[in-house]
Amino acid sequence: MTFNLLTNQKKAMEWGLSMRACFGMCKFVDLASWADAVIVDNKTYYVLYRSKLLAEIPIVGKGLNVASKIIKELEDKEIIESVNKSTSPAYRLTDKGREWIGDTVSAPASEKANVAEPKKFSFRLKRELEFDDLTPQYVGYLKDGCADYAKANGFKASEYDDFINQKRSVGKAHKDWAAAFKTWCSNANKFSKSSSQKGSSNSSSYFGAL
Repeated sequence: MTFNLLTNQKKAMEWGLSMRACFGMCKFVDLASWADAVIVDNKTYYVLYRSKLLAEIPIVGKGLNVASKIIKELEDKEIIESVNKSTSPAYRLTDKGREWIGDTVSAPASEKANVAEPKKFSFRLKRELEFDDLTPQYVGYLKDGCADYAKANGFKASEYDDFINQKRSVGKAHKDWAAAFKTWCSNANKFSKSSSQKGSSNSSSYFGAL
């Protein structure tokens, strides 16, 4: 959590920002200091999940919809821009957004020099790997992304842990673990509806199908 939030009142009033958006800007302006960078179309973005944003500024309230509203407001006003929303959502300040802290922030050097930088993060692996073979970076992105997906789609908070524990118990390997999790949630939803209609459950057949 960030304890002190410094806001630019002049720009906030000029742009007509809500108080929550102002708190959000306090974190967007320094993404480079605490978020992982990705390069898309020779522009530097920084990976930021909604849950992480809320953890940094809990004063704005709870619920991923709160973070979504902050991001939407800043995007609608062309203060930030985003990429990769379905996998590893990443953001950057626009030229307008950089006005928030004046001339102290300019485009990253990588954009000016157009030098090679690490490519954007992808959930698709070169070959199928079991969970224990995944890199810490991959696992970190996977956990945050799956948590966001579960909350946004009404699945229980423990869905990710259930998914991982089951996959590890049977030594399951995937090329894209994020896609596998979405399939898991889809199957869980179908199974739940089927069980309700039949008045009974059959967890063994459900897990065996995954």
